[in-house]
Amino acid sequence: MKPIIVMAGTPVDTQMGMDCLSTQGLPGVFCPISEDPNQQTAFQISSTEEKIDTEVICYERGIRNRP
Repeated sequence: MKPIIVMAGTPVDTQMGMDCLSTQGLPGVFCPISEDPNQQTAFQISSTEEKIDTEVICYERGIRNRP
């Protein structure tokens, strides 16, 4: 089964998503958008282009680090 990318605001949020998948026996790829709430807020108020860039970087990092 292909893993599901868990892309959430912070590492804590992302881990909660990973835990939910795990309880259902589903594989996940840990991919937080930011490292802390301040970075998460900056992401939320950034432009659409900056959000897309951040998401692409996060996705690529998650894919490289998947099991």
